[in-house]
Amino acid sequence: MVLFLLDTSQENAEMHNETHKLNIMEGGFLSGRNPFIFNEKSPLPTFIIQLLIIICMSRLVKLILSPIKQPSVINEIISGIILGPTGLGHVPMFLETVFPPKSLPFLNLVSNFGLVLFLFLVGLELDPKILKKSRVWQFHWPG
Repeated sequence: MVLFLLDTSQENAEMHNETHKLNIMEGGFLSGRNPFIFNEKSPLPTFIIQLLIIICMSRLVKLILSPIKQPSVINEIISGIILGPTGLGHVPMFLETVFPPKSLPFLNLVSNFGLVLFLFLVGLELDPKILKKSRVWQFHWPG
């Protein structure tokens, strides 16, 4: 720190300015950053907004479809249709603002992780004894 204060070269001043700019970008919307403008160095604010929009839309569709006893998977599929290019994708600048193309790899990564976790939980509920008793698996199940 003392060396930085004593050295007043142009290179250290530029490095300090770049560090200051990164700190402002990482500060989020409280520092004046627009969370809808995607930054690859700091994708978290955009991801949180996307996640909130997806969860709120899913809960809204669940609230609407709960009187007709629809399962949650159907609610999530309908929410995806509404938020995707088939529904709100026709609204000008919606997809470019809320789901910019550069942010989709991050969203895709988290969604694939969630899918693997969901399939793991489904596998935990699977009972091999029930499979052994079913007629379809009788010929293929050893023992």
